[in-house]
Amino acid sequence: MIDADTSPARDNFCIMPWVGMFYRIDQAKVCCGHTFKTAAPADLRDAPEIKRLKKELLANERPESCNRCWQAEDHGMASLRNLYMCHFEDIDRARYTETSSHDLEYLELRIDNLCNFACRICDQDSSTLIAAELEKHPYLKPYLGIRTDQTIAINKQITETNWQQVIDRLGKLKALQLTGGEPMLIKKFYDLMDLLIRNKIADNMLLMITTNCSVVNPQILQRLSQFKTVYIIASIDAVGSVAEYQRYGTDWQVVTKNVRTFLSLSNCYFTINGTLTAYSVLDFANLCSYIADTSELHDHVAVTFNLVSARDHMHPTVLVGELRERAVAQLHQGRKIIRDRTGKEAFCDQIDGMIHTMMTEDNRDRFDRFVQYTRDYDQVRGESFERIFGSKIY
Repeated sequence: MIDADTSPARDNFCIMPWVGMFYRIDQAKVCCGHTFKTAAPADLRDAPEIKRLKKELLANERPESCNRCWQAEDHGMASLRNLYMCHFEDIDRARYTETSSHDLEYLELRIDNLCNFACRICDQDSSTLIAAELEKHPYLKPYLGIRTDQTIAINKQITETNWQQVIDRLGKLKALQLTGGEPMLIKKFYDLMDLLIRNKIADNMLLMITTNCSVVNPQILQRLSQFKTVYIIASIDAVGSVAEYQRYGTDWQVVTKNVRTFLSLSNCYFTINGTLTAYSVLDFANLCSYIADTSELHDHVAVTFNLVSARDHMHPTVLVGELRERAVAQLHQGRKIIRDRTGKEAFCDQIDGMIHTMMTEDNRDRFDRFVQYTRDYDQVRGESFERIFGSKIY
């Protein structure tokens, strides 16, 4: 065992295997990007795979099961690890060894796939609308790695046994992130917030909600006001018609109105968390203008962006010819807007990473798949790539 006091400067260290858990409809992992999972929350921490993960991180190694973060960081972009470690800046690393035991402090929950959107970057496990769409149009299933003859459950929810195991581990919780589906629609999340408020846990904890900003009501606002700190993490990749295209179900006017409501909360910090795809990159500068406008309304607006990982055929680097040139130009234009109007250097660094990726990676062999995917979804949804982006690709 490597002694925590004498080990190298652990630039690859991540605290999540000790104090974190991601739980998605009967799959427990140390974070949403990690590959190993157990079915029950109670089984995760003592699994041999997690013990091995701790050993590798303590040795300043890069575990293969954490490749999502290493790839992001190698491209100069913020990784999940970076985001998690921001919440644990003052930790005493000497306390974290291969065998040390710790309470659950950071929890991310996706317990229900109930959602009113059917985003092109999403799947049936996070959207009831997508699940229903796939069952109605089976030829779309292979795009999500599903056999056409495979039956899909429309609604997926956590079992009561596993839900109770989650509840049993909340006593020392410092940060809770609620995702979905759309968390503002999930009743169990309202019940969970009531439990945390009732037991005074909310008084000293950070609540994060990842939302599509389609739903705001007095019931949720009243609950949010009782937490020490609230982070609204808005899933916004684009604006206007491009937002409505990539995140099907979006009414952009409703989203902007609800964003202003969230910004009015006195205990609220606001993060725009987007996913860059071969669609959203084509209108990136307009998104940056919106980010600048929003930053002028509120002092606590942050931005994080990820490159789409679940759909290889939607990665920005599949674009060819004039579309690729347009994508790179949009990134440069967007970076200038952010630098000149906001001074958000960290986001400028992320954009630099995106530009570097566009200039060094070439996945144009997947462009035909992107075109086929776009055509099929346009047909099912009555949409048109050409109408939104002004270019004909099929």
